[in-house]
Amino acid sequence: MTASEIVSNRELVLITLGGLPMNWDTFITTISNNGKFPTFDEILSKYTQEETRMISTRRTQKHEEGEPTTFATQGKKKKEKETP
Repeated sequence: MTASEIVSNRELVLITLGGLPMNWDTFITTISNNGKFPTFDEILSKYTQEETRMISTRRTQKHEEGEPTTFATQGKKKKEKETP
């Protein structure tokens, strides 16, 4: 492949999905079994949504396990500064 070679949408999608780590297997399976082959823009949009969901889930789990999230930590620092 040369720098001036055009990559088809299908090939770009397959390369992108193939490059994701194993913890994205459910996402890859869902996309693959959708029936209609997605465009790269659709994959990018769905990837961004899934990544946001995964980050939110991790923050919720940390908070439930007693580890402060960034938001909770910022609130503690502010209260400490206000207390004489």
